[in-house]
Amino acid sequence: MRRLLVALLAVLAFSGAARAETFTVLSGARALPGADAPNQPGSVPMPFAISTPPDRPMVLSYDQLLALWQHAGEAYGIPWQLLASINQIESDFGRGMGPSSAGAVGWMQFLPSTWADWGVDANGDGIADPWNPTDAVYAAARYLAATGAHDDLQRAVFAYNHSQDYVDAVMAGAARFAADPLGAGFGLLTLPTSGPSIPELEAELEAARQRAAGLTDRIPALESGVEQAGWDLDAAIQKAGDPSLSDAEFQAAQAAVTERDQALAQRRAELDQARLELQEAAAEVTRLEQEVAIARVETGSGSLDGLLPAPPTEAAGRVIDYAVSQLGVPYQWGGNHGFSLEQMIESDPNLAYGFDCSSFLAWSFAKGAQLYIGDWTVAQWEYGVTAAGATRGPEPAQNGAEPPGGYLPGDIIFFNDTDHVGLYIGNDLFVQAPRTGDVVKISRLSTYNPVWGWVRYSQISGVEQPEAGPDAAVPATARPVVEPGDRVFEIVVEPAPDDGSIVLFARD
Repeated sequence: MRRLLVALLAVLAFSGAARAETFTVLSGARALPGADAPNQPGSVPMPFAISTPPDRPMVLSYDQLLALWQHAGEAYGIPWQLLASINQIESDFGRGMGPSSAGAVGWMQFLPSTWADWGVDANGDGIADPWNPTDAVYAAARYLAATGAHDDLQRAVFAYNHSQDYVDAVMAGAARFAADPLGAGFGLLTLPTSGPSIPELEAELEAARQRAAGLTDRIPALESGVEQAGWDLDAAIQKAGDPSLSDAEFQAAQAAVTERDQALAQRRAELDQARLELQEAAAEVTRLEQEVAIARVETGSGSLDGLLPAPPTEAAGRVIDYAVSQLGVPYQWGGNHGFSLEQMIESDPNLAYGFDCSSFLAWSFAKGAQLYIGDWTVAQWEYGVTAAGATRGPEPAQNGAEPPGGYLPGDIIFFNDTDHVGLYIGNDLFVQAPRTGDVVKISRLSTYNPVWGWVRYSQISGVEQPEAGPDAAVPATARPVVEPGDRVFEIVVEPAPDDGSIVLFARD
């Protein structure tokens, strides 16, 4: 690999600036197809409409793309700078994916026929998709390896696009990436955001504060107006009660009473509305103050001090501290999975591989509390029944019902069956690794998808698991009925001594 990179730099030493981007990367455990032979017909599932671009193309940050190029290059022995240059020339890092006039599609502009031969399902979703950056970049690395890049980089690039001008442009671009690996000379892509930026949030917060201040200043005048309207009504009532009034004067006095009663009702309604608006504005100020604080934490420009309640236990605090320390790590399905508790305690995750929702929680609990909660969401849900100290909500948790007494920092919350999981950290907030193209982030629970279920550990919450009755370990429907005189057997499972098979036998 070093020899190839040195050769690349030597050939292109005349060029200047460089560029790279980073995205999700494989953990190395998934088997990738080799470059020695193309796909067998029908062996790799393709998108049904391969020439139709997605409705919402994926947008990747520079760091995400850089990791993707590097790991795809490592997988097939291709300099990552070459993949980066092709990615820039072919689709401007996914911003112009075609189809081209020749019918090329996707992140690395493959013709459908070439994709059928060399396409890769690199992200493990069951589809080899040229519109997916992971699949496309790995496929490009595979195709370059297959066309001789290990021996002659320029010949492989020429095979990618039969033009010497194209080869020269790619090689010059690769040299720029080599000279500028941090991408300072390029217009960097940004991660898609699920909400407004910090300046936008701060502007909203200032407007909410001004609205609250204006209402605060207005309410005393409205209160005075109500008081004055009450006095006016009392005066009108007293005047209407004068027995010396003529009929005409009495009718006029009665009309004045009605008018002033309506005026008092109007003043009271205005005061009530202003008080309601002030309450709403104050709540909006509190919400926006939290949102600004969260955004600052996630950009590294602030802290969670004062934003979260005190954790119920020291273990909960350590779990939450570790989880929050991972803010900004890219999401990667399958990233950092398959580690035992001992491995997670003794080592650190490879952050270039990213987290998905369940691996993020597994590492947080292992690092923070030396507690193994399962590796995948389904296991993490099942551990709510089988693990020591664990309890879980009904299945589903009564359509989102909270645990007794409400959620506690350190509770595990599940969404959409067991499709997604997050860590509750208090004050209506939870931390999660949401989806491809996003990063570990803090979200507001009340505005997120409904909670499907929850799991709580007494070691984390400090709330002891309810004591089970004498027969709690065996569901009533599974409990055998033993009649007097029945023989009761114990089923014993033991391994055979030689071949590793199991032996079943029964004994009284």
